[in-house]
Amino acid sequence: MGIPIVLSSSIDTSIFSCFLTLFYIYLKEKLSSAQRECVTMYMKKAKLLCPKCSSHMEKVEYEGVKIERCKKCKGIWFDMMEKDELKAKHGSESVDSGDKDVGKESDKKKNVNCPKCLTPMIRKADIEQKHIVYEYCNSCHGAFFDAGEFKDFKEETILDYIKKIFIKK
Repeated sequence: MGIPIVLSSSIDTSIFSCFLTLFYIYLKEKLSSAQRECVTMYMKKAKLLCPKCSSHMEKVEYEGVKIERCKKCKGIWFDMMEKDELKAKHGSESVDSGDKDVGKESDKKKNVNCPKCLTPMIRKADIEQKHIVYEYCNSCHGAFFDAGEFKDFKEETILDYIKKIFIKK
């Protein structure tokens, strides 16, 4: 039987969200599938925490595509297929408002968990632009780009274009 919890402020909610995240990571294997589902449903409603700096992420919408961006380091979380959908939209690089130097510092943190499902993420290179390496969740198929990486992901240079033509996959 569940115990109702009343949270009186955004600070209470933030503390509870952090506690729940840590509790879930610690007891992940010991929870029943129903308990994991309950915690996962709460976490979907809770604000995401940045996998790099643990700050809150804010929702950002660009032409109908909703993503989350860290309020502090400006890293961007994309749910499955959102990065490709947003890449196709003209002007969408504007959502990447962070400093690429801050992004390079954030990129040094290698072992991070998915902000959605808390699964350890892997580092993955983009198929077409191998120099772009981002964090990817094999479980929920989301992706995290450090500040500046999405702008780079959107921009194809002449060299990238030539590689596409001459190098077959």
